[in-house]
Amino acid sequence: PQPESRALADCRRTLRLQAVVFSFGYTSNTCIEATTRSAVDLDYHITLVNDAVASWTPKDHHVAVAVNYECLAQTVTTTEALVQLLETLGGSRA
Repeated sequence: PQPESRALADCRRTLRLQAVVFSFGYTSNTCIEATTRSAVDLDYHITLVNDAVASWTPKDHHVAVAVNYECLAQTVTTTEALVQLLETLGGSRA
């Protein structure tokens, strides 16, 4: 497996993780998608935050978010919605 896949697998074993949230990243259609695909292979529950990532062109970003993210993740959300959910669950430390 790729180094990222190994790192995700190690986290899953060590921390007993079942879900992962990708909330920021460099390029929505390459880095985020590649890491997400590794997480899919490891059977994680995946949440992607679509307004916290970007790409080289608006078209590349749109295709990643509007088409690919929906196929890869169980949940696609916004930063605001994720913050509200975390606050509701008691995850906010502010």
